[in-house]
Amino acid sequence: MFYVIFYLTNDNVSLQSAIGSVAAAAEQAFMPYAEKVLEMMKGFMVLTNDEDLCARARATEVVGIVAMAVGRARMETILPPFIEAAISVSISCITSGN
Repeated sequence: MFYVIFYLTNDNVSLQSAIGSVAAAAEQAFMPYAEKVLEMMKGFMVLTNDEDLCARARATEVVGIVAMAVGRARMETILPPFIEAAISVSISCITSGN
């Protein structure tokens, strides 16, 4: 897990994609890792600089993939802050003209 954190802090969009692929393939077996991965993705979802757009978009995608992988029952209580993060950044970008 250390390597994942290291690469994610260096904004590696490819690693985000790989995590999404693992979550999709593992489905319920991904459950032990879901919360930690979601918290890491949340950090990317609130970025507002233009150069962070790819990382932000991929993080939002990974959150959706993890949610589908682990199931609705597990995600219902966890997902609202992620939805709010995605919406607030979108509104911020729209109002700032980005």
